[in-house]
Amino acid sequence: MLESSFGYIAIIAVAYVFGKIVAKFKLPSILGWLIVGIVFGPYLGKLVSLDFINNTYYKIFIHVFECFAGV
Repeated sequence: MLESSFGYIAIIAVAYVFGKIVAKFKLPSILGWLIVGIVFGPYLGKLVSLDFINNTYYKIFIHVFECFAGV
């Protein structure tokens, strides 16, 4: 459990720092956060198990969120 918490904190810290670096180039900080999210993702950080990602409820949630974000 401690390793998982440390993983979350480390990824958030890296995203924050990378957001600040991107902001130096007069780009929005969220662009840096998105890049870190793509690079680390749930697989590299090992924060989410593969069983959870393959779960039907997770897939339904992702599809609903995609519809919401697309609107």
